[in-house]
Amino acid sequence: MRKFSILLGFVLFGMLNAQGKDARDPWCVGALKPENSSEEIVKATDVRKVLIEKFKGEKNFPAFLKDTPAGSISVLEVNTKTYKNPVVNEFLENSIGIQVYLQPGWTNDHGSFRLMDQIIDVDTPGARNFGEFHETGIAWRGLGDYLERRDKDSAVILEVAYRVTLEEQKIAILYQRMRRAGIIRVPFTFGGESPKEGLNNLLKSGEHCFLFCNGTRLDSQVMELRAQVKSFGIQDLDAFLARSDVNRFINQANSALIMAPMIEEKLYPEMLGDVKTRPYFFQKLKSEGISILPQDQVYFLNWVYGLWISEQYSKLFKSLQISGSIGVGDAAHARATAILIYELLSKEKSFENASYQARGKFTSWDAVGVHPFKKNEDVKNVEPKNP
Repeated sequence: MRKFSILLGFVLFGMLNAQGKDARDPWCVGALKPENSSEEIVKATDVRKVLIEKFKGEKNFPAFLKDTPAGSISVLEVNTKTYKNPVVNEFLENSIGIQVYLQPGWTNDHGSFRLMDQIIDVDTPGARNFGEFHETGIAWRGLGDYLERRDKDSAVILEVAYRVTLEEQKIAILYQRMRRAGIIRVPFTFGGESPKEGLNNLLKSGEHCFLFCNGTRLDSQVMELRAQVKSFGIQDLDAFLARSDVNRFINQANSALIMAPMIEEKLYPEMLGDVKTRPYFFQKLKSEGISILPQDQVYFLNWVYGLWISEQYSKLFKSLQISGSIGVGDAAHARATAILIYELLSKEKSFENASYQARGKFTSWDAVGVHPFKKNEDVKNVEPKNP
């Protein structure tokens, strides 16, 4: 967790320092745009080639290549040893990933989301005793610590990883912090969770682990969030979200989320009620004929912010071409940068000769369309295309 907080500090400081004393807050509405320029996207996509060039000439690194319609992609083994490789570590710090845990002995495999050096997943609310705040069902755990605890009984993890731009990274951070704080609560559909009183509960757009990590229900959640905001008397919702006072609130909410210490007492459902613009915000609404009772104001702020950041997060997943498929099928898309397989040190030889195989309950890794890295090999690749 400390590494994650330090990295956020560097990101924030670097943006402010680079733009000078008149810089706009890098966490403000205008600075957060999931629609990156073509140059930014090509730079992110070029990392696929960079990784190939790096590892095809490096001996004794457990990696091989897989052919995809978007060109060859690196398949890298991640464990306690390779995690310390500078190239792998730098890539992990600047990427996100969609993961599937292969669990052949269970009733199902399991999905999770990697945000830089944190693994985030959803399960039955309140059932776990680690990494979960406010019984949301969402748990965070540090990747480095998790790798140290893995043993021969740990599930193999397949991941499609995406190098993301700084703007994309910030959107993912804000969305996941919002969910961890419980500002918006999404029901867990596997266990028939009952809504918790006194919280902003969605009722129709529930998730299980795969729907969460793939963002499959984001569009339906956005629709439900829009309906919740409009229920307070907001007629033209798009015009409302474009207002300067709403933007000021969102900017302050972004800052509050990103600066809050990662502890349950500081990252909590009612935290947006403390933003400085709250009195002015509701006075202006009242002057327009929309009077929101004091006991309902935090609910309203949570719905507004939850809607805004969910829309940005949904646009991000569309930009990355994350389809919702389980497994590594999305590695065929141009924005996918690498495939990561979390395995033990004893499997390194099968990575070097590209013979590695693994099976889960419904998802498997077969040695199809793969070949070893070879020094000075001509690697099949295509020019990156804008998604």
